[in-house]
Amino acid sequence: MKTVKELYQVAKLNEEPLLSDFNADWWADYVANFTDYDAMFAKMFKTFVYYDQDSEDTVEDIQEEFTHTVERWLRMNAKKYKELWIVHSIPDDDAYALTNNYDMHEIYNGSNSVAGSSITGQRTDVTIDQIGEQEMSNLNKVTGYNSSAENTNDSSNSATGSREDTHQFTKGQEQDTSRSQGSDNHNLRRYGNIGIQSVDDMIAKRVRTWETFSFYQIVFNDICKNFLLIGR
Repeated sequence: MKTVKELYQVAKLNEEPLLSDFNADWWADYVANFTDYDAMFAKMFKTFVYYDQDSEDTVEDIQEEFTHTVERWLRMNAKKYKELWIVHSIPDDDAYALTNNYDMHEIYNGSNSVAGSSITGQRTDVTIDQIGEQEMSNLNKVTGYNSSAENTNDSSNSATGSREDTHQFTKGQEQDTSRSQGSDNHNLRRYGNIGIQSVDDMIAKRVRTWETFSFYQIVFNDICKNFLLIGR
């Protein structure tokens, strides 16, 4: 039975990754540095053997089959390892402070300050004044000295008529145009500790997490549990 150490030596000779070159963001660091990771894997499990091998199989065949099996395993568990990688790759910055358990980032785009223009349409008003016709009649009378008898001095013979004036006002049509535009950007971030845990509790949980959590240790152990047997 060929051991992991022997499989590693074949992959190393061919300058190929022992645990496959599976294409994923969370596996990219392994692919870029597989020589170091494979060396550690071989040290951890050097006496273990790949379970699916026959006595007539060459070490090259076994190594190739083992690498393909690991690739299929990584693909089948891609979601699991992706989520674990997110925890592993948490940045060491103020967004992940030891004492922070709350982080909200809000971005708002709206309209607040407005700049616009207004265009008044043309309008034509019409006014018509029509004065009606009217007839006038005047009669002037005078009396003599020390007499009450009236005598006509002068007169004009015309009948008094009525007059009807007409006033008409028409407002023309008007179409106004108004245009406005504006923008407003608002960026808000709130983060810190909302008080549901003490600082000591948060630090203690962080210590416990990173004491037991190692992304590559988890992947290596999964491969070992599913495809390797204890060898000589």
